[in-house]
Amino acid sequence: MSKAIQLLAVAIAGILLSQSTISAQTPSSTERYGLFGGYNINFHSADFRALPGVPNCCPKFESGSGGGLAFGAIYEMAISRKFWLTFQAGFATLDATLKRSEYVPALRVADDYLFPEAEISHRITAQLSSMGIAPMITANPVGGLRFHAGMEIAFL
Repeated sequence: MSKAIQLLAVAIAGILLSQSTISAQTPSSTERYGLFGGYNINFHSADFRALPGVPNCCPKFESGSGGGLAFGAIYEMAISRKFWLTFQAGFATLDATLKRSEYVPALRVADDYLFPEAEISHRITAQLSSMGIAPMITANPVGGLRFHAGMEIAFL
């Protein structure tokens, strides 16, 4: 009788082992919730000389850069083992400083320049933010590698 109990125990252990392997391969939940956060590297392009009502002698502002923060909530729903519908709602700061340097003659004495050029730096600091939602499709081809495709609808 003891041999029969031992064989039964080995058979049950073998069955339990195979079941845990199968359950590890299937997703435990079809929904996920979470929070996200990060740092933005912002690049701005521009094409203007001055702000309305603000006197300026700058030739033209063309570009700028800066940084900001982004944070929000995320919800994901499984379509299959490898694809998810993802929805993000968040807030982001899009700050940047637009700079333009201009070089002008510096000091002229008796038709002679003592210093050939001086640099004048024109600067505008933009403090912008946006709040929006982003529906996406997420692909999870291997392990923790994930690809997102979608668009964001936001208020600036």
